[in-house]
Amino acid sequence: MNKILVIGLSSSLLERLNPFLHDVFGSAMVVSMDRPLDGVEWVMAEDPDLILLSEEWIDFCRSVKNDAASGHIPVAFFAQGNPIDALRRKALEVHADAFIVIPFDEAYIVSQLHVLQALAHFYRHHVVQQDELTALIKQQNDEFEQTQEMMQTLMEDLQHEVDSHVEMVSTLQKSEYFFKESQRAAHIGSYAFDFLSGQWESSEVLDEIFGIDASFHRSVEGWLSLIYSEDQVRMNRYWNEEIMEKHQPFRASYRIVRASDQAIRWVLGLGTLQFDQHGTLISMLGTIQDITDRKEI
Repeated sequence: MNKILVIGLSSSLLERLNPFLHDVFGSAMVVSMDRPLDGVEWVMAEDPDLILLSEEWIDFCRSVKNDAASGHIPVAFFAQGNPIDALRRKALEVHADAFIVIPFDEAYIVSQLHVLQALAHFYRHHVVQQDELTALIKQQNDEFEQTQEMMQTLMEDLQHEVDSHVEMVSTLQKSEYFFKESQRAAHIGSYAFDFLSGQWESSEVLDEIFGIDASFHRSVEGWLSLIYSEDQVRMNRYWNEEIMEKHQPFRASYRIVRASDQAIRWVLGLGTLQFDQHGTLISMLGTIQDITDRKEI
């Protein structure tokens, strides 16, 4: 059973969040605390799959991430009222894996939780590798401690090996790498659409899903050109009516023709709209997931 530790979230927010947690993590055991008084000890003993906390207790994230025994656990904090750039800097400072802006809608929170779920799987895989490496080093030390000369030679070799692995782990801990790997594991790509320029940016995984490269024209017209002919009219109407006119969050399943090999694939698109202080629509942030396997079952 998945274990989720929640710290400092209001009962109303937790009540709204619970259905999404169970949808993504299944029959998860959710443990809620007002403050992290015993949080570190509980984390060490229980090894939860995910930690969610309020911005008030964000320093607890630093404690968890800086401890080798708990640093593999994904941590996300909830925040409101701060600019996105400020929240991104704060997340990097405390080594948080994600931040969730309040208020949130279904598409946004579900996409974030799916990424955190993929991160949890990815982190645990590398913890196992690190444990195996530690066991190997101990075995080698035991075998070669018979003479000082052999031990010195071995320690030099092992130090070089450890330094190489520490450098590798440090690289893996960079948020961009983890984000790419988690998206690839879940077949989820992300995008950011700028309504002022009419252009969108895409993650590496989304480019793989669409089968496009850097030369592809990333506009509404370019997106529509990727859509399977039988779905183009429906999705063009959906874009104009639901997004441009009604300003509704994007949530739709449709077929695409992958540009690289002309394969027909089913995708699920989710998107959250962003407005400026005058209420003008300025951007949409979201994810697109390849759900072909799900459709073919």
